[in-house]
Parts: sequence; structure tokens; C-alpha cells
Amino acid sequence: MGSRSHIVVAVLSLFLIYSTSIPFQYLDLPGNYSLLNGTNRLRLGFNEDAILNFTGLTSKYGYPTEEHTVTTEDGYILTLFRMLKREHCGKPIRSPVILMHGFVDTADTFIIAGPRIGLAYLLADACYDVWCPNHRGSRYSRRHVTLDPDKDAKFWNYTYDEHGMFDLPAVTDYVLDNTRSKKLSYVGHSQGTAAFFVLVSTRPEYNKKFNVAVCLGPIAWFYNTYSPLIRLAGKFTRQIQLLMHYTGVYELFGPTQPLVHVVEFLCQYIPKGFCGTTVFVLAGQNPDNIGQKTLAAIAGHYPRSSSANSLVHFGQMLTVDKFRRFDYGTENMKVYGTPEPPEFDLSRVKVPVALIAGKRDWFVSLKDVDRLNRSLPNVIDYYIPPEQDWSHGDFVWGAGAPRRVAPKILQYLKKYG
Repeated sequence: MGSRSHIVVAVLSLFLIYSTSIPFQYLDLPGNYSLLNGTNRLRLGFNEDAILNFTGLTSKYGYPTEEHTVTTEDGYILTLFRMLKREHCGKPIRSPVILMHGFVDTADTFIIAGPRIGLAYLLADACYDVWCPNHRGSRYSRRHVTLDPDKDAKFWNYTYDEHGMFDLPAVTDYVLDNTRSKKLSYVGHSQGTAAFFVLVSTRPEYNKKFNVAVCLGPIAWFYNTYSPLIRLAGKFTRQIQLLMHYTGVYELFGPTQPLVHVVEFLCQYIPKGFCGTTVFVLAGQNPDNIGQKTLAAIAGHYPRSSSANSLVHFGQMLTVDKFRRFDYGTENMKVYGTPEPPEFDLSRVKVPVALIAGKRDWFVSLKDVDRLNRSLPNVIDYYIPPEQDWSHGDFVWGAGAPRRVAPKILQYLKKYG
């Protein structure tokens, strides 16, 4: 790559870092900045579903929801949403199912496409006890018993390692205790699948707590991602990591960071031209698979808060073809007792696993999913939707999900749950 390309990447990296990190109060904007106000956003013609939170959306569409909290071993306070049974279900309700979202995402991802597409709605309609947790640092779980996310950099020192080793055990035990169930089922999307593999490989006693795990756009290896933008950024992972460290950027897409609201604004008026193109460049081939109204709604919920370290971890996976823990460099000996980060042993994953991958998922390549399929000891199905343009967002937001993905998930849950 020539020097001119290096300069372009460096400038884009700096723009990303500063545009996602500078809070509104430092931009000399009025305190009642319209994009932060739900009423004003409605007056501007915003899609209402882009403004409502999880419980607001489920209430709008007639699905009763409870909000629960659980505290992890290391002090993070997580929010879980439980969608209660529909009136037609009667008793007993079917076994509990956890739906786990991906990177810079929240539980909203399973409902923002609406009742006809959103997986949480479809499972609730099928009379499952649906639980939608939010991992640490996300919009609904931005709390800790002692750390302040706005002041303490230590709060953001996590990646999917901690999601798997601390967040998921706390959520799993809470759901089992609350429902008095012996086992539950798991559906993860993207990073939510990596967290599951981390959990049951590092804490194998949890294998016995799951009926089945359904993995949508599954991640363990990430070395062969197709996305040209992600691959380009991956070449500069170390430089981006140093820039974030020296500029004090620990959170990405936080609630007061303007880029989040700029994206939301643009997607209300040019959903296909802006959001559709962005989805295409990052994750897959055909933005037309996701409707315009859904794109506008997505922008109000995605992307949302996560740690800068999580971004760096994915960058590391592009440079080293291994499924392993976060690389702290010279600090590895102190953290792990070894000069290199430990790899996750997938032979310890005993839960029945179903893999569902897309032919044109630019984020998660079939080559990497094929390797995952060969590495897991108990794969019950490896399904690839026949559509040639099926991409990463189609699993949760695509119009074809109720036809291609939901029936498969229901089949696995019925057989193993």
C-alpha cells in the first residue's frame, strides 16, 4: 500500500475516533439539541420505532415485557428484558430462550424490524419464554457497582472475552433461577455467538445448562472477512489502538457522541442511500433485503455503546488466524502468564450447536464458518439459506428471515428444547 493510502487510512481513523468520542457539551451546541429530544425528533418526521426503547416498542405492538437486572461477578449491572407469553399460549409456557445480540448492538436488534420479522416476537408468538439480555457497556447495561462509565476507563476494559466469562454466566443462572428451569436454549447473533463459545469452553460446567445453541452469522475465526473496509482498518489495528489510548477514547458510539445522532438523522431521510449503502459496505451484498422503514428504525438503535477494546479485538483477529483471548502485548505475561493470549478450546463445547451462515455475509465468511463447523464436536446442522445475497444483517432484520431462519430455529428448539 502506498504512502497516500496510509495517509487516507490514518485520517479516516482519526475521524472515527474523534467523531465517536467528543461529547455534545464540547461542541458548543444548545442544551436542547433537537436530535436528543424524542418529541422534536417526531416533529422532524422521524420513524417512531427509531425513538422508542425496548419496552416502548414491545408495548406499542402489544407484547407485555418485564425488565430485570442482574449483577455479574465483577460488578457490571446488566439489564434483561423478558417477553411474556401471549394470551393464546395458555399453560405451561415453553422453555426459556436467551437471545444474545452482537457488537455495538443491544437486545433491540431482535425487535426493531417489527412483529412480522423480529425474532423475539416470532418466538413469543410460538409461546417460548423469551429473554433478551444486554451485555456490559451497551445502552441498557451501562452501569457498575463502583465504576462510572463516564469517568473510569477501567469500566471499558472488556471484549467478548468478558461477555462470555462473566455476562453470560450471570444471565444464564438468573434465567434458570427465575423460571425454575433445569435448562434453557440459546440463540446468538454475530458476536453473541463468540461469547457463547467463550462461556462453554472456559466454563465447561455450563454445557449442561443449555438444550441447544443456534448461531446466526457465527464468529470464532474472523480472519477471512470479505468486507473491504473492515479488512483495510484491520491492517492498522495497532495504530488505531495506540491512537485510542493516547486520546483517551475507551467507549464507542456512546449516548452523547454526535456521530450516533448524525447517522440516525441521515437514515430518516435517505434510508436506502445512506443506511443501505453503509450496511452494504460493512456487512453484505444487497441492502434491498432490509426495508426502508426498518433501516430508519435500525438507525435509532444501532450502532450503540461498546468498548474500544472490542473493536481492537476484532482487528487482532484479522491479523492472527486464531480464536483466542484479547492480546495485551507486553502485558500478556501479567494477565495470562504466557507471552501469547490463550486460545479457546472448542472441543470443550458439548452443547448441540446449529450454525446458520450467509453466502454473501461480508462480515463472517463461509470459509471461517466452515472451519468452525469442523472444530465443534456436536454440530447438529449447518444451514446456509439459498439466497445468493444473504448477508449479516438479514438474520435479524431481513424480510426473508421469517421464511428462511425462523422456521429452522423453531425446529431446533422443538427437537432439543
